[in-house]
Amino acid sequence: MNDTSHPKHQTAVEIKRKLELQPSYKTMVESGWDRLGNTDIANGVENWIQTIKDGRMVLGNHEALYLAGIYGSDSRLFLWLHEGNAGLDTFKAFTGQSASEVISQALGRTFSNVDEEALGNLPVDEQQKVAEAIRQQLDGSKLAMDFGTALMDNFKLYNVVNGTLLTHACVPVDEKTGELIAPQSHIEISTMSAEFQTQMTGKTGLEAYDIMEKMVRNRKNNRELAQEALRFIADGSSENMSPVWAREPFFKAMETNGEVILNNLTVQLQAKGMTGTINRIMVGHTPDIGGQQIGNALLG
Repeated sequence: MNDTSHPKHQTAVEIKRKLELQPSYKTMVESGWDRLGNTDIANGVENWIQTIKDGRMVLGNHEALYLAGIYGSDSRLFLWLHEGNAGLDTFKAFTGQSASEVISQALGRTFSNVDEEALGNLPVDEQQKVAEAIRQQLDGSKLAMDFGTALMDNFKLYNVVNGTLLTHACVPVDEKTGELIAPQSHIEISTMSAEFQTQMTGKTGLEAYDIMEKMVRNRKNNRELAQEALRFIADGSSENMSPVWAREPFFKAMETNGEVILNNLTVQLQAKGMTGTINRIMVGHTPDIGGQQIGNALLG
């Protein structure tokens, strides 16, 4: 896994050339929009929105946190804001406001440590005040709302380009056998609503991803189900097969059962009426394995 000359660890330039994608190819696999810096976010958001509408972006963990947060999950909103996730810069670019100042005003006292743990340790009523204040600022920002709407209307959990399946973190598979399984999260599907369970029962791999995308697209008719889908996607772990968080488990599965996984995904793809085969998978969430920098990884 540490040999960067191996096809599984090609540089971004090599991957781009192999896939023959446009220069914006990185938006297919990376959650880079909230790491651009204030000026670039504010000036370039219209281009990002068009990229999303064109179907050239797969959802990353940062976008998932943002959507789940603005759509009702306080804990996901706090994690998105967390300094290490660059949400503070994005919030200021979208609203023109400092998150710490907005939070301080909501609490009636100075609060400068905008950290997931610090926010989560506030009394419940104060957490609600903070979340409401943050959402109010985002709701009042055309940039933030246009971006969020474009994401919810057009995001993809995967895409297929030139025989390559692009996804931010993984397609859920059994690590030992390579068989497709249901997506995983910190939230057990068995604890979700009856409707969520009914729609997701028996759904694995790409089919499960399609179902959750539809839940979010249908939010005007069923807001609660869309909220559940976004929270399920955003509340994942790098230690399991969660759609936008998985790391090593998926790499290990591809190492040992790559051919089985690619064959199973091809079967699902063709069952959707699409032609061709899936020959490789490109992921963007994992920057390194065992301390070895690998950039975007091409698996298969």
